[in-house]
Amino acid sequence: MKIIIGVVCSVLLVVVVIIAAAAMLGPKVSGADGHGLQVVVEHVGRGEILETIAAQGYVEPRSNVAISARVSARITELPFDAGDKVKAGDVILRLDASELEASLKASLARRDAQALQIEVDQRRIESDEASLKGLTTSLQDAERDLERQKQLLASGDVSTSAVDDAQTRYDELVAQVESRTASLQASIKALGVARHHLSAADGEITQAREYLAYTEIRSPIDGVVIRRNADVGELAITGTMNNPGTVIIEVADLSQMLMVARVEESDVALVSEGQRAIVRFVAFEDRKFEGVVESVALASTASMSGSTIFLTKVRIDDEGTRIPVGLNADAEIVVKHHVGVMLVPSVCISGVRVDELPDELDDNPNVDREKTITTVVHRMVDGKAKVTPVKIGSSDGEHTLIEAGLTEDDRVIVGPFKALDKVKDGMAVKEKKEDEAGKTGNDDEDETEEPEK
Repeated sequence: MKIIIGVVCSVLLVVVVIIAAAAMLGPKVSGADGHGLQVVVEHVGRGEILETIAAQGYVEPRSNVAISARVSARITELPFDAGDKVKAGDVILRLDASELEASLKASLARRDAQALQIEVDQRRIESDEASLKGLTTSLQDAERDLERQKQLLASGDVSTSAVDDAQTRYDELVAQVESRTASLQASIKALGVARHHLSAADGEITQAREYLAYTEIRSPIDGVVIRRNADVGELAITGTMNNPGTVIIEVADLSQMLMVARVEESDVALVSEGQRAIVRFVAFEDRKFEGVVESVALASTASMSGSTIFLTKVRIDDEGTRIPVGLNADAEIVVKHHVGVMLVPSVCISGVRVDELPDELDDNPNVDREKTITTVVHRMVDGKAKVTPVKIGSSDGEHTLIEAGLTEDDRVIVGPFKALDKVKDGMAVKEKKEDEAGKTGNDDEDETEEPEK
């Protein structure tokens, strides 16, 4: 009997010890003794929030000129190197012009020869015209003589042979006139051909002079040489738009930089000119640059992954910082700016199962009974946590817009971070003092209050 009583006493002692230990180590879920889970509480406030879309892209200058050779020749001069500043009109490339100069001289000689040939043809035509005029006069005389001889033959005053001689003379002159007329027409056509050849020679001269001018290339803009792909002595290959490998030198105006953002198809309808953008670069760590949307492409482009994107140009305020061309960038384009809206820290928003809500919230308009999870915050009411369904809107990551479910008089539990997972509806909570809560109220330490001993 004593043994049984001793065992029972030992068991009761162990139970008492366990309960005491639990009381000392565990958080207070009852508010009867004035203690509870320590939490950070904030009043619901009003403020502004930016609704943004994210886009990646790269940097390019507003003006960028890729210079290729328009004639194939050896490079004789490249006075500027990458990083050098140039002015509009500065000679930035010279090519060997000896072959083109010889070609121009040959074209000029052919043109002079053709001009002389035209003069010869003109003199021939003048001679043929004079000869034809004389033959025509002789033909008219022969025709009159033939008529007289025919009349005299009819009166018996001449013999038949006299008429035959007059007819022969007339026929010979007709043939000569016809021949000279054909020769004159041929000379006139030859003169026309010569004049066309002269025009062609003039065209060759113009082209030769133009090609010769291509051996000296001047910068079309004020800027900086950002790339030089050749050296003196190399052979310049004629460049084309589809062959970037023929680019010899690039000049860019770095005074105004643009970010070419790749906006997704699902977001492009929200983007328009004049919208503010926040641009970040990995190369500049956490620094932010202001930007403004200048244009949105009207036609889509296929990305490397095959998705549809729209190239959007954002003007960057570089604040005097030189941003390298081609630098990768990330942009947040502000598509909406909400002012005077109700906001809460995003960390205090969570989701709970609809079937776990208190019965008193069955008719709450902010609860969608067709969904499994509903969005809630926990208010602090009379020392206890109160689960409260809400409808949320845009978020900038730090704060979230509340469309319905709260008022400005409400106080919501916003931390500490570990305590947020422990907060339940009806749990006793105690507001943490401001000096204890710190600036963020999201300490990672366990902030439950130990019971008094």
